[in-house]
Amino acid sequence: MSVEVGKGKKKRKVPKTYVPPSLSKEDRKKQVESLVKGTRRPKVESFKTKRSKHVVAFEKKYGKKITDKQFIYKNIISKTGVDKILEKGRGAYFSSGSRPNQTPASWSNARLASVIVFGPSFRVDKAIAEKYGKPQWLKSKPKSM
Repeated sequence: MSVEVGKGKKKRKVPKTYVPPSLSKEDRKKQVESLVKGTRRPKVESFKTKRSKHVVAFEKKYGKKITDKQFIYKNIISKTGVDKILEKGRGAYFSSGSRPNQTPASWSNARLASVIVFGPSFRVDKAIAEKYGKPQWLKSKPKSM
């Protein structure tokens, strides 16, 4: 399901989760404006924040926070690879939109977690993951990927 935002040449469709109906009228206006302009999402009170399922899966699997970069550099993906994935995550935040109350850092950390647990972002960032991933981590990749 998608929602149209913007006017004229700036008009485009975004997933309904980026502008949920639960937002108040004022918060909805702020969210749409930030999506159209490609700026940081405003903090809105009427949205209940939900953690990324990929971040939750990462923390359950490894027993570490996704922000523990030293653990990731040592055991999963090199610093160069992590930096490349985080940069793509920040770019995606500004170019394609995001849910309310998200920041570029939270969006890129969720993308990194998705790559690490072999979620949907792994397919997109497969070349980076395979080039910079540690052999032990890559061996745990499901056969279907």
